[in-house]
Amino acid sequence: MRVRGVSGLFLSEEVRVHRGRSITIGRSRACTLSLQSTRAYLEDGREQRRSPAFRKISRMHVRVSFLHPFLVEVEDLSSNGILVDGRKVDRVVLSDFRERCHEIVFGDGERLVLDWDDGDGGSSPGA
Repeated sequence: MRVRGVSGLFLSEEVRVHRGRSITIGRSRACTLSLQSTRAYLEDGREQRRSPAFRKISRMHVRVSFLHPFLVEVEDLSSNGILVDGRKVDRVVLSDFRERCHEIVFGDGERLVLDWDDGDGGSSPGA
């Protein structure tokens, strides 16, 4: 499975999540997908730190856990909240991520897509 940034400061960033593993997404360098490791931040970190978009992302904002071959958990760790497929959630378990993409939205326009990657460069429909 993979998580891809499709807009905002995480644009073009990607991380793969293996079964039995979790990743965290946020501002902290301790996150698997850290805002401070993005191309946008590395090009102009000082300016990024001052932007409202940067400040709306919590140090640890989202956790994505690949629990089982057919189950993925998305958990809000922030004070500002997240949307999964347009719904505000604290925690949601997705069982159809192999059939369709799911969208995670947070911060000020951060949009990530969670989709299935079969390991051969292919991905789920709609990716």
